[in-house]
Amino acid sequence: MKQVKWTDDKGWKHVTIVQDNAKPDQYAKGLPSDPPDLRTINWENVARELHNTLIDRNLLSYADLQRPNNGLENAIRSILLKEIILLFKLLEV
Repeated sequence: MKQVKWTDDKGWKHVTIVQDNAKPDQYAKGLPSDPPDLRTINWENVARELHNTLIDRNLLSYADLQRPNNGLENAIRSILLKEIILLFKLLEV
């Protein structure tokens, strides 16, 4: 058995486990080993948290984003990281 990476016809990359002699056209039939589906993130919650963070940090215009150390990158990273970790935990159940 081997792990292979392949891209479907919609451009999504996948990882599956297939037999050693499998041909590329058989990869889609292998045992899926993809990360969790990010489309299942509750994007409404992400948008609300990010919106509220922008308000809390007084980031209301492009000019506000130009301020050094405005914290936007850390806020985005924190909000998304929390959701992605939750998906991985749910996948383990």
